[in-house]
Amino acid sequence: MPWHGVDWVEGGREAGLAAWKAKFGADYHRPSDEWSADWDLRSAVENLTLLYRLGLDLANGDEWPSWKPTSEFGQVRDRSAAARR
Repeated sequence: MPWHGVDWVEGGREAGLAAWKAKFGADYHRPSDEWSADWDLRSAVENLTLLYRLGLDLANGDEWPSWKPTSEFGQVRDRSAAARR
């Protein structure tokens, strides 16, 4: 099974799995496994944009993610809370 998403915006799972089987299923880690200029990387750009915006919001925001109250890691994070204010 591929490590990337196969549920495509255009064509759904059927199109994604068919493309994976046709290209990656046949070429992955073989001599024919090369980068190609015709790859559609729009989804990768969307994912990176999402991650960038998430990071930007966290960096510029007043609220930080935290552990659940029952987590053993919460105490460690609480000790460094003053440094994040």
